[in-house]
Amino acid sequence: MQNILINYIVTVTKTCDEYLTVESTNGNEMEGAFRVYEIPGIPRSIYTEDLDTAKTLLDQGNWHAQFLLDNPDNPELEDSSLKLDDVVIKFVKDQDGEDYEDEGDTKVSFAYDGMIYDKSEIKNPPSDHDADELFDMPTSIVDAHIDEIELEIDSDTEYYGIDDITKLLEKLFKEIEEKKDVESGDENVKLKELAKSTDPKDLTKEQKNKLSALLEAVQKTDKDLSVEAYNIGLWDGFGSATYLKGTHYIQYFRKFECYSQTLGMDCDDTVGLLVGLINHCLDENNYNAFFEELNSISLDEGLSEELMKAFGDKYPPNIDWEIINTDSYELSDEFDGHSMDTDEIPEDILDEDGYIDSNKLEDNGWEFQDFYSSDGCEYESCEMEINSVTIYVDDKSFTFGLDGSVTVGL
Repeated sequence: MQNILINYIVTVTKTCDEYLTVESTNGNEMEGAFRVYEIPGIPRSIYTEDLDTAKTLLDQGNWHAQFLLDNPDNPELEDSSLKLDDVVIKFVKDQDGEDYEDEGDTKVSFAYDGMIYDKSEIKNPPSDHDADELFDMPTSIVDAHIDEIELEIDSDTEYYGIDDITKLLEKLFKEIEEKKDVESGDENVKLKELAKSTDPKDLTKEQKNKLSALLEAVQKTDKDLSVEAYNIGLWDGFGSATYLKGTHYIQYFRKFECYSQTLGMDCDDTVGLLVGLINHCLDENNYNAFFEELNSISLDEGLSEELMKAFGDKYPPNIDWEIINTDSYELSDEFDGHSMDTDEIPEDILDEDGYIDSNKLEDNGWEFQDFYSSDGCEYESCEMEINSVTIYVDDKSFTFGLDGSVTVGL
């Protein structure tokens, strides 16, 4: 897919910054009233070349947003059903003076003391604002309804209506999956195929020797063991990503997809786990069993009868994994708030439009807080396709790769 253009028919509500004294038709004086203009039928569009943004827009369909009125030149969201803040802000700022030419459909109301009065309920109301004045007024509400969707693929344009969104989402989902496969590269595809292989692989002499040496080291050590795994299964989810500096914070709502990760193991009996796994591999003369069983334990999928025998009467230990780092991922951050007053926001973290730029935070002293192991991070899927395992015992490291490689380091 090259690009997608979503055409909307929009109702824009503008709120005038004024202080009027008017009289209602029933004789009540209203001091401090102001006018609200509801302008329907405005054509607006959102264009994107990003598959994930397009999918979010189509998933949402029609949407609604409300804005704070403090700064008309730089609209600030109060609430939005569309969770793409930057897209919504750009949508609102992308206005045209002709949008507000009154064709007889504009509704003018008077707001007073928390109540809304129709213009017909006001005696001798002042003249309405013209299109130029409406253009300059702050937008308070936007209601966007999809009119037509244009999807361009290799210079050919296809047109869809709102009733076709389900079909279009299926097409986009296929494109997204194909894009991920391409971005992961041929090597990662090979690794995934290797990780999915369940064919037994007889131990080589070197593998037997290294596993036996590791078994001896694990059983003799009186120090803590640590285990890391390189995993090529998808881990995805969402949570609050936080930057701190001094007493202030900046937060984003983050969605993430990690296609490969270095994981750290948290196990209530690491020695027992490793002894059982190693003995199982040696007894079965099956190198791949180490990875297959470790994946199964991690996913709570149960164990083979052979491995249960290796553990004896002792039930296998519980395992939790935490992401140490990831080298293949996609992130989607939506601004979620900060603790500063407007005049406290440093200029060095703002973009050219006056919004906080997350790419500038760490360079200007904002410290990113641990995310993947924080309480605010929730995982939707944690696929285990372990490609290599490294065990740190005493002053040595033992690394076993699913491709059969074995490395001992100091």
